[in-house]
Amino acid sequence: MDQLHQLFARSLREIEAHASELAETETGRYFINEAAQLLAALRLWAQHHYRSGEPPRFRIPDPIRSGPERRMINARTAQKVHA
Repeated sequence: MDQLHQLFARSLREIEAHASELAETETGRYFINEAAQLLAALRLWAQHHYRSGEPPRFRIPDPIRSGPERRMINARTAQKVHA
């Protein structure tokens, strides 16, 4: 498994290869650096999850069904299932 600093260096090289014009300004270099840090952290996270043998799971709440009423229904359903 790669270490974070290795993943950061790789991410930085890849981003700079696609954003050469952006790297010419101080602000652009800042954003490239921030993006490389984020990408490296995401790669480290993905390595950890893939190593466990389980694909990563993403939970995206349903905005229509995530209100208090829905949570109460879920809690009641869960109580019936576990009883």
